[in-house]
Amino acid sequence: MRLVTVRTAAPQLPERVDAGASAFIGSRVEALERELARSLANRHRVFDPFYDLMRYHVGTDGLGGGKRFRPLLCLLLYEGLTGDYRPALPVAVAIELMHSFTLVHDDIEDADPLRRSRPAVWKLCGVAQGINVGDAMYSLAYDALRKLPPTMHSPRIRLRVAQIFTRIAVRIAEGQYLDLAGPTNQRPTLRAYRFMAARKTGALIEASSALAAVLADTSPRTTFAATRFGAELGIAFQAFDDWKGMWGDADETGKAGRADLVQRKVTLPILFALAAPTREARELRSLWAGDGLLSQSEVERVRELVGACGAERRLWTYAQDRLARARYELTRLDLEPRIATGIDTFLAEFKPRPAAV
Repeated sequence: MRLVTVRTAAPQLPERVDAGASAFIGSRVEALERELARSLANRHRVFDPFYDLMRYHVGTDGLGGGKRFRPLLCLLLYEGLTGDYRPALPVAVAIELMHSFTLVHDDIEDADPLRRSRPAVWKLCGVAQGINVGDAMYSLAYDALRKLPPTMHSPRIRLRVAQIFTRIAVRIAEGQYLDLAGPTNQRPTLRAYRFMAARKTGALIEASSALAAVLADTSPRTTFAATRFGAELGIAFQAFDDWKGMWGDADETGKAGRADLVQRKVTLPILFALAAPTREARELRSLWAGDGLLSQSEVERVRELVGACGAERRLWTYAQDRLARARYELTRLDLEPRIATGIDTFLAEFKPRPAAV
């Protein structure tokens, strides 16, 4: 196994967050990073290389970590409902570790060599150990839930949290199954794609907000609104992710090439373009209906055709509509005004900024 050197660094704020948002979420990020580091502390020196791989992927070395969007969303919502984010830290850590597990396995299943512009875990240690790293983070996610303080959360609430967490883990696996199973070269539908994306990508965003409400022991009405907020937000952010995959640069995607296009994976830009009543759409349907991987020249032609079909504008309209629905649900949560405003600023920093649509 190739060893991964873990560099000690101060907790860093998520990438692409402006100064105002940084000032707002700073203390929460620092607390989250400390708890993540504790959760990934190895039990015995012989396991140093194993835990190094986990810390490398999660980014507790201060390098290459994700935006921490999901756990921070959970902390902010819980704080808005209760006044203090700290009792929700075990759930936030569990959410980030579950997310990390899914990415490690996703990279293996898709044979993606890069994650966040660095070698994917499996490229450092091989497929077998990569699977093992993912499995360990999945287990550590549940271990994090064990740290919920019983003096603050009743057995009923802790059981409910565990039930939701388990159901979400199954939904993520279901979504990945649909994503891998395809068929990617047939005429897909928006409904079928949304059904898949709500599981593969949206499930953990939905869980992040639902778990905050459940942990805060809110009313059924508030819990439902929080769940709907997360569900709509998950759809919006899948759309933003699809935009980056089609039009973003490598710094935004953190992956090599246009991997989804090469593999003929269905995304929202492809869906919208295939449905267009234009000559370019007919050419795209013919090209997309083939078998095997797309060549680089075919990928570039697909991108040209998708752009000519007006898919970017339609995707952006769709994403903004879903984000507006999410913000409406947010207003129904009756959060403390300062937190509600902060969440809105926080959300604005985690979406792409197209030049013009």
